[in-house]
Amino acid sequence: MITDRPGAPRTSAALAADARRIRGLYTAEVVDAGADAVMPRPATACVPAPSLHEVLRRHGPLPVPTVLLLMAGIAEALRR
Repeated sequence: MITDRPGAPRTSAALAADARRIRGLYTAEVVDAGADAVMPRPATACVPAPSLHEVLRRHGPLPVPTVLLLMAGIAEALRR
């Protein structure tokens, strides 16, 4: 388990800090990261929407334009 690894809390805190810096139109805002917790984990704002898995289960493969918009949103969030 990752929490049993040496340095895991420090790594988790760094990942939580990185998550705070990722912002974009299509990403949930990190509202807390529990930096003082034994194992920090980012908490994000709730964005009511179906999961990608649920969308694919209901509707099947996404059209290419939709996939391109999804990828653009991910790239935009990671660029920041």
